[in-house]
Amino acid sequence: MHGEGTRGRHHGADTDLMLGVEQLFIAQGSPEDNWLHTPPNALSEASLMTKNGRAFHRMREGLLRIWATGFIVREGWVDPLGRPIRFNAAFRLFEELRYWDRETAALPELLPDARLSIRLSAHLASSIRAGYTHALRREVLRHLEQPHARALYRLAEAHRYADGGTRLRSLSVPLLEWRQACGIREDRPSKVMRALDAAHEELKAVGDLTDITVTDRGQDQHLMYLFRQESEPDPALVQLLREQRISAPRAVQLATEYPQRVEQAVVYAEQLRRQGKPPRNPPGFIADVISNPDNCLSRWVNQPPRARVSTSNGHWLTARRRLSRNTTPG
Repeated sequence: MHGEGTRGRHHGADTDLMLGVEQLFIAQGSPEDNWLHTPPNALSEASLMTKNGRAFHRMREGLLRIWATGFIVREGWVDPLGRPIRFNAAFRLFEELRYWDRETAALPELLPDARLSIRLSAHLASSIRAGYTHALRREVLRHLEQPHARALYRLAEAHRYADGGTRLRSLSVPLLEWRQACGIREDRPSKVMRALDAAHEELKAVGDLTDITVTDRGQDQHLMYLFRQESEPDPALVQLLREQRISAPRAVQLATEYPQRVEQAVVYAEQLRRQGKPPRNPPGFIADVISNPDNCLSRWVNQPPRARVSTSNGHWLTARRRLSRNTTPG
């Protein structure tokens, strides 16, 4: 299989755009005619794109690159005379694009609130309906700042499934083959690693990767990715709790069972401290807010006035509503 594109190789935010298109197509019920109709503003939100002065120019160029790229899948054999014979199937991701744009002093860009229409190819649309495309964790994507990190996350997720559909705990890839898959133009191993370093650090910072090791040398180098399992806590959350003087076993438990509450509880405790109303036992207070916000509220409201948390500014009630939305352990 190989790809050909008249407008160049996919790069930058192109993979983010594909993710956004898939998300919106599913949200609209995967229309049978394969058309997706949306304003560029909505696609920008779904793609987690940064809105700046060139955002809708980059979106225009990225959509055109995807539309202009085709793929050829070949299956072949050799005839008795030694001549290769191949069967070829060619397809593309987008069949048609319809959009409004405007000329600016610098570059043409899409009209943010106008109608953008994309007709997905039958192959892509049927793959989405059948669940063959991988649903990426948006909480991870939302915290990845660089397009290269999001592209690497998407690529690694696509490769970490075994033939039976189970997710692999680790993934080993030859560095130079990985370079081609990532679209890195450098061919020296040291420069390839430098190009990947920033993306690796982001993926480790958001808790998707636990470790990355390099084996062998030179042209034979391999990368070994060790992924964090769903049952494992985010190490950043554990570290945050440890910084609040919560014991290691308790920090691991809270980060595993209530990951969506940890940061909010720490922020709320800091708000109380700045208001001159710090909890008597900050580690215990934070743990209570995370594990049982309703009982924690009752216990603190019923304390003597000197230690009671004021609700006049609404901070505690707002925090409690946020924390109580997710009562099921993480």
